[in-house]
Amino acid sequence: IEHVSDYYLLAFFVICVATLPITVFNGQTVLWWFRELLTFSHLLMYFPLRDSMRERKGMITLLVVLLGTFGLVAIYNLVTYRAASAAVSYFWELTASRQAVGDNFFFPGVVVLISLWIHLQDRKAAWMLLPPLALIALALALTFTRGFWLAAFLAIVVLFVFAGGRERLRLGLSALGGGLVGVFLVNVFLGRMGQSVLESLVSRMLSTRDATTDISFMNRLFESKEAWKRILEQPILGHGVGAMFSRFDIIKHETVETLYIHNGYLFLLFKVGLVGFIPYVFFLLIVVWTGIRLSFAKSVDDVQHAILRAFAAILCAMLIVTTTSNVFIQKQALLVLAFSTACVMATHLRGERTPAA
Repeated sequence: IEHVSDYYLLAFFVICVATLPITVFNGQTVLWWFRELLTFSHLLMYFPLRDSMRERKGMITLLVVLLGTFGLVAIYNLVTYRAASAAVSYFWELTASRQAVGDNFFFPGVVVLISLWIHLQDRKAAWMLLPPLALIALALALTFTRGFWLAAFLAIVVLFVFAGGRERLRLGLSALGGGLVGVFLVNVFLGRMGQSVLESLVSRMLSTRDATTDISFMNRLFESKEAWKRILEQPILGHGVGAMFSRFDIIKHETVETLYIHNGYLFLLFKVGLVGFIPYVFFLLIVVWTGIRLSFAKSVDDVQHAILRAFAAILCAMLIVTTTSNVFIQKQALLVLAFSTACVMATHLRGERTPAA
């Protein structure tokens, strides 16, 4: 334990473990408690990852491995989607054929590569990042997952705010060029189905304008309303890790029982109450603030500036998007959270300090 944020993260995990009696008292099984606890334990990767990134070389090595993993998952998804789209008979099947495997990976990959592209002083190295950026961005688009499209957009907006004039110009040009290249790649990769896929992507994107009439969105609002009622029954200690949540699903027209709540904050309050919610949120806020401060430090080089700003932007976006797509219980998202927070705090503990305000 080397920073106050460590205490908050460990306190959260200890509280998760300590909810076992509450879980059993509420009629749930030890198996469900253990299963969900294992998922939360992915956060503990923060500690070995942070120690491995103490040196700049270690941070860059692990980042390359992470981006390589994202790229491999992207290739798998694209190949699978191409095969599935070739067999469709109706327009709506293009969305139904979407590949959401690893969708939590793609928006962070896009943000990190864009940040490196706009900040690197070595422009030859920056140009080499464009092929993997195009690959991962295309994979993100073909997930048809609006929540992570929104997360990528929000993170890029944060990058724009952080950036200087030259970087903002590069970001604007890359957005324009990226859109044109994306249209070209979809048509080349998917052949005769390319135009139909583009129409499906536009249709999916425009559907966000009518959120108040979108049945999926309305279902999540109804879920949140029911979750609040259950939270208020035990607001301090929660219902326990592994506790099931029952609600009426307006899409299926039946009552469903699930471990999952789409709003990540309500999910935490339902499971661990305020005693677990507060330390976890404090941990994330401390890391985000540290990342923002370090990303402007004069002692940090251009590569570290790019990486720190990317992960600060990713964390900001995840804290917003988790209101509709719960990133606090998805294994892939927890890996991204652990890596992002570890990178920020490793840089902080290396002795980097922000300039005086």
